[in-house]
Amino acid sequence: MALQRHKREKSLRESEEKFRTFLETASNLMNNADRDGNITYVNESMAKTLGYSKEELIGMHITQLLTKEALEIVFKPNWEEFKREGEIDLETTFATKEGREIYGELKAVAVYDSDGKYAGSRAVFHDLTDKNKAEEELRKSKEIRRALYEKSRDGYVIVKGNGEFMDARPRFCDIAGYSMEER
Repeated sequence: MALQRHKREKSLRESEEKFRTFLETASNLMNNADRDGNITYVNESMAKTLGYSKEELIGMHITQLLTKEALEIVFKPNWEEFKREGEIDLETTFATKEGREIYGELKAVAVYDSDGKYAGSRAVFHDLTDKNKAEEELRKSKEIRRALYEKSRDGYVIVKGNGEFMDARPRFCDIAGYSMEER
């Protein structure tokens, strides 16, 4: 009997260690909070990304990590519903210790005690900051190219593979002898 208990305990420790390693090495930011919103656990990615030590984050209220805008627009309007419904999936913005904004997708689930009362939360945050920056740079690049195209004095034309005109600069119409409607 003692041998079986020892094997179960060893198996449980190994399982816990695997799970802990999984959480600590995950690239997503993960945290647990108590019923009052105070952080009780953070993984290494969350601490590193936000510029805090894990010790600094433990005990901090989750709202201290949100930007003021995210607190007012995202957190406050959704908090009571989250506790009632038990889950939330939204986009929000955290602020690092240095004040830099980290934008991403937050998925959280509520934890309830044996009486069914809200006891805390578990959350995963996927950082989309770099993706958003790349999309914004692409958008700006397209705007610049479009502005250059629109303001150019050269005669540009965009033609589909079948020879159909998609767009033409007025200067092209002047050079080719077409009207804008004929292009």
